[in-house]
Amino acid sequence: MALNESYAKFRVNSMPQMKNLLFSCLLLLETAAFLSAAVKHEFQLTLNYSMPFFNYQFQNDFQPHLLYSDPLSSSSKQTMNFQEQNQFLFSTAYNLFFSSRNGMQIKFNTGSGRLAGENPDVALRLDYIGHQPPAYEPREYHYQDVLAWPATEGKVRHTTISLNYLHSFQLHEAFQIRASAGFSLASQSLDFKYLAYPRFTLGGHSVLFVDTYMLEAFSKNFIQPGINGSLQLVIKLSSWISFLFDSEIVLTSLRAIALQISDQALLFPGDPMTLTRENLQEISKRMQFAPFKYNASRFSANFGLLIKLN
Repeated sequence: MALNESYAKFRVNSMPQMKNLLFSCLLLLETAAFLSAAVKHEFQLTLNYSMPFFNYQFQNDFQPHLLYSDPLSSSSKQTMNFQEQNQFLFSTAYNLFFSSRNGMQIKFNTGSGRLAGENPDVALRLDYIGHQPPAYEPREYHYQDVLAWPATEGKVRHTTISLNYLHSFQLHEAFQIRASAGFSLASQSLDFKYLAYPRFTLGGHSVLFVDTYMLEAFSKNFIQPGINGSLQLVIKLSSWISFLFDSEIVLTSLRAIALQISDQALLFPGDPMTLTRENLQEISKRMQFAPFKYNASRFSANFGLLIKLN
């Protein structure tokens, strides 16, 4: 299955969870509204400049197999560096004020960010017994190489829903400070390239062939709970619309996620290839990934409009 098709399927599978959470939050807010005598409804739309905290180093070390023989020993050592780049997200929020100062808020934001990072060389080693001409007597051979590996390229897709308590401080008729805090639920998926997969083959006359696959990896959608807080400055433009500046922080824990391999790959140093089902089964059997850990924590500076609905 192609990588884009896999993403589409994973996002469709995760949507019912997000929809159920959104419905529950709206039901909670509307129930609170009925219990209050004077409720004010607001809608806000902001553009967020997000600065993620994710900075991670992933070790892809394993013992490659030698086809048509058994290696005495082998190793492939790769270190991949990941840093999530600053990004723009879009955010909407629905506010309910039960009094002049106290209210609740449901917030939704979505967007995508880029993964990048410079990587050191990949180190390959193989010790094996060969039978080379002219004597064809068994003899121990040693192979070593280092491959100049390209930089990390990847993408993270975010969707976050937050339910917050909201408090307002009136500074002036035209100026207001607001603070909010609450719980968040973040849904993410990611993809990146390239993981190194060396393939050693011992051919006729014990000639050693080395092919190194440059693999694309991706994850299913995964959910991370967290907490968030924000501070807003609201500037009144008219009786129904205001301009707002907002600083927000979202904190989540580091979560281990499962990686899967796409059938689209490159053959080092960069020739395109498509992996067969047999290739993918071999990689799945031989390559044991260490847990890949992701943290969705971020700080963002936001600006946008606040619209009073009543």
